[in-house]
Amino acid sequence: MPTAKQLGTEPVPLQAPPPVRDRITMVMHIHHQHQGEQPHSVEGITEQWLQGTEQPYPRRTTVTDQWKPLDLGWLSVEDAGMLVVENLEGRNPQRRISKEEQAQIDLKVVEVGRGENDKELRLLCPPKGALPVSANSLAGLKIRCRSGSAQCMITVFPR
Repeated sequence: MPTAKQLGTEPVPLQAPPPVRDRITMVMHIHHQHQGEQPHSVEGITEQWLQGTEQPYPRRTTVTDQWKPLDLGWLSVEDAGMLVVENLEGRNPQRRISKEEQAQIDLKVVEVGRGENDKELRLLCPPKGALPVSANSLAGLKIRCRSGSAQCMITVFPR
């Protein structure tokens, strides 16, 4: 009589399920189409396992033309791992927007940087856009709107 091993029905040892951990998953699609040509696409998926179980810190705010330190909420600089700035200007208009109004909305670009020095790196978030920032440290980051003020949703995710 054949053995279980010979029949391929030998019991498989059970493996412990992977530990349950919080994670962030980001899906990105960027398409560029030159007039009359096929679009060029870049796609990416990033998954990041978090060190703890702290909640993200989301808040809606108005960003002005003055540089202000980013509010990380209840997350300390050491605990903050990723920042997402959503520029809400121009999203979901309640009526048809004129060309002049659209031109004003287009000026409401939100900048994220470390200071007021023009030579420093500035990350830009256009109206209706989203800007994810993942850095070794979010310490010292500041935010402003290039023209007037802009409504934003700022979410800080833990490490």
